Amino acid sequence: MVSARETERPAGDVTQPTEDVMLAQAAALRFLARRFLRDEAAADDLVHETWVAALEHPPATTVRLGGWFATVLQNRAARQRRADTRARRREVEAARTER
Repeated sequence: MVSARETERPAGDVTQPTEDVMLAQAAALRFLARRFLRDEAAADDLVHETWVAALEHPPATTVRLGGWFATVLQNRAARQRRADTRARRREVEAARTER
């Protein structure tokens, strides 16, 4: 199994994390996602979004990938909570105007 603490890459050498590296982080990310969202299906979606982010915008270094993945997941969870809050506010406002 590949360690999440690999060496730093030279500047400009950005490559996607390998499948082994990503899988090594899977359990920790699922745990964090479930803590943040408390909904298993939404947590799984959040983990998948984190994988997509890693593939589309890989980290500049492979040092401390666990922290990088956790930060991406936390930022996406916060974005989702804000979107949910805005949606609830819109629904409440729409319900008020219908009265």
